[in-house]
Amino acid sequence: MFRINFDHHSPEAIVRRSRVTRESTFMGVTKGVAVKYVGRGQEQYTVGKERVLLDAGEFLLLPAGTAYGAKPGAVGQATTGVCIDFLADLPEESGFGFLYGGTFRVAELGLTDLADWDTLPDPLATAQIPGLQQEIKAFLESAIALGDALHPVANQPTTRRELSKSLLTARQYLRCHYAENFALADLARVSCLSKYHFARLFKRAFGITPLRMQTNLRMKAAANQIRLDRVSLTTIAHTVGYMDLATFSRHFRAHFGVPPSKWLL
Repeated sequence: MFRINFDHHSPEAIVRRSRVTRESTFMGVTKGVAVKYVGRGQEQYTVGKERVLLDAGEFLLLPAGTAYGAKPGAVGQATTGVCIDFLADLPEESGFGFLYGGTFRVAELGLTDLADWDTLPDPLATAQIPGLQQEIKAFLESAIALGDALHPVANQPTTRRELSKSLLTARQYLRCHYAENFALADLARVSCLSKYHFARLFKRAFGITPLRMQTNLRMKAAANQIRLDRVSLTTIAHTVGYMDLATFSRHFRAHFGVPPSKWLL
């Protein structure tokens, strides 16, 4: 059974919460630019002759007016999901059209509550809709900039989509593991690109090298800890990935212009 257990309509979007409890297929047509998200289980979407399998934590982007079918990805597996059709307040659709048909991890959106939407009371779920719309709008704006940056080296939309997905995956890995020590080759493997192409494309896409992004993330985390925590600078240095206080202090001063001991003075 494919059951819709929440339906919210607004001038900007239609939001549907769904639960699949046994083998069935739901047929529909997107009303606007649509995001199909799986919170738990797996879901298989059919669009024309294409089939796309979504794992938990992934979403699929489809253009307005697209006929599709959806069913569980595995027999007997309960699946929960959220479908959002955006009717307004989005960037120019042609700018992110290269993303259509691609799957992306929801971690890029920072929407960690989505997996629990099937358990939330309707008023609470409704209250989250504006934030959800803004998160996805910001993702699409970022994707447009990423696509523009990659266009000179990837003319085909499908190539830009796959490169964007690879680079977003690497960036998310950096955001989650910035305190760890790893080589450029490790990040290249995460993105499924060669070391040479990864380094070149990452800087083109985001304007800085992976190492610089990691340092920026470490410095931001360190500054927040100095502001909020009452622990030693040595502890903070170790927490954000530095083996010793001297190296941490040198990087912090180079980044902020003052040593960590003077940050809040």
